[in-house]
Amino acid sequence: MRLADTDDRLLLLRRLDLGRVPPDASSMQWVLRASERVQAQRTRAVHAMAPGASSADAVWFHSVDEAWMLLLLELAAGRMPAAWFWRLAVPNWNGAPLRVWLPRLIAEAVWEPARDAALARTIVRAIAGGALESIVAALAEAPLPVTLRRAEALADRPVAGRAAKEHQIVAQVHRLFARLDPAVRAGLLRAIAEGTAVGPAPMWLFRSAFVAVAPELLAAPERFAALCEAAVEIARVSSAITQQAHEVSTASAPTPLRKAEADERRQAPAPHQTAIEPPRGTEAVASAPPASVAAAEKDGRTRAPERTPAPEHMPATDASKELPSAAAGLFLLIRPLVLMGLQDWLDRDPDLAADGFARELLRVIGHRYRAPADDPVFAVLDQRSSAILPDQALTAWRVGLDRWLRRRARIKLAEVVRKRGWISASDDAVNVRFRVEAAELRLRRLALDVDPGWVPFLGLAVRYHYRDTPIG
Repeated sequence: MRLADTDDRLLLLRRLDLGRVPPDASSMQWVLRASERVQAQRTRAVHAMAPGASSADAVWFHSVDEAWMLLLLELAAGRMPAAWFWRLAVPNWNGAPLRVWLPRLIAEAVWEPARDAALARTIVRAIAGGALESIVAALAEAPLPVTLRRAEALADRPVAGRAAKEHQIVAQVHRLFARLDPAVRAGLLRAIAEGTAVGPAPMWLFRSAFVAVAPELLAAPERFAALCEAAVEIARVSSAITQQAHEVSTASAPTPLRKAEADERRQAPAPHQTAIEPPRGTEAVASAPPASVAAAEKDGRTRAPERTPAPEHMPATDASKELPSAAAGLFLLIRPLVLMGLQDWLDRDPDLAADGFARELLRVIGHRYRAPADDPVFAVLDQRSSAILPDQALTAWRVGLDRWLRRRARIKLAEVVRKRGWISASDDAVNVRFRVEAAELRLRRLALDVDPGWVPFLGLAVRYHYRDTPIG
């Protein structure tokens, strides 16, 4: 059946009638018959979220990942899907409620970076959609992975713990906070302030939020654990300050009795005509922004500007639309960078890894060789970080990469970067298509154009295609 259908979409059928086939039919006859019937079903299939999908004989998802992500969003919204295709599309669900299924899903995803990143984005999307309460309740049941377990005793430690005192970690947390959607950030802080996020839930919340905006953090687990721990502590400090300000403001508010006393004083002689005023400094505390935002604004180097939206012609979630690129060869530099040891180098400097050094390196190379500013490669490599990355390191890697290609592959860096092609991208995957005649033997003989798959230092899954017709 897999050979009979070449479509990458996940197709679910209620029934497949192959009709009559001779008993001595060859395997090719079976394949042809199956292909015909499957194609006929596919033309009538509807998307699983389309109206009337529950009564259709065939439904489809873009991928297996889309199936479980949509199911997660349905459960987070408080709906229990009952259509016939859900148990086929997500066989490990078995009708479990979100509180049971999400911890199980997390336990499976933490071992696969690509799926881990997809799950984090789905959790953040559910929070942005108003499902914070159900997500927090489910995350409270999810045991922390080994890389985060050292923070399990966080509640027993002082509010301002060791991690929060480290300037670099705190500054990095501020930058990540600035990259979060304001509604999501407010929801996370509210969950900490109200005490609804208990047990491992606070760590899971910030882990998911940070992975959603910076999936390359998964490549630096120890640094990532420190960032999550510091984020929880900063959130608790912010909630404590907010609560204190609220209590002071409430205590100083004019109650009916105080209002009556004030009216009497207004009618008294002039020396007693004094209005009730809050204690000195109360207004400043009450109106002060959260500690995370205030600290970020105090240090100009850690203040992140508003994210520049991707160009309209490059939707972040449209994986089916191909866009022409004059610098599609930029993604062919991944394998050379891996062979040069970029990942090992970043492992020794987790600060640069977490700040998106690899993405910035590719952006610098693209601009260096005059790729158009509106080229879709830059939308994929959107940095979204205000971190000041060292120019010397960027230049050293760019020059070193050029020399490595000249020496090993007998090709210039400019020749690789300027290879034309087409880009289609989603949140966590990039498909790069070149014409068949564009295949470069100098790269092929060293296997430099082999699909890199999941690239840890980019937080993306990259695939190359050599074909003259569009993908899908």
